[in-house]
Amino acid sequence: MSDHGCGMTAEQLARIGTPFYSTKSHGTGLGLTSVFQCIQFMNGKIDVKSKTNERTTFKSSCPLRSLVPSASSTRRNPVSDSLS
Repeated sequence: MSDHGCGMTAEQLARIGTPFYSTKSHGTGLGLTSVFQCIQFMNGKIDVKSKTNERTTFKSSCPLRSLVPSASSTRRNPVSDSLS
């Protein structure tokens, strides 16, 4: 995804995704932090490229295998198992 905004400086780019860091005056700094954590949880990657006074581009990817549980990772339910 790309925008046509003002881009980010190298310092801003280095801090992106840091909790409570925002370039917006009313930002909480939690939006991109949450996105980065979700992608990381799924063993994915986010690539961010930006140039000051140009645009910022985000590319994200997640491996399919991290989203599909394997048969060995399914949990047994001791309550329903004891009823059968």
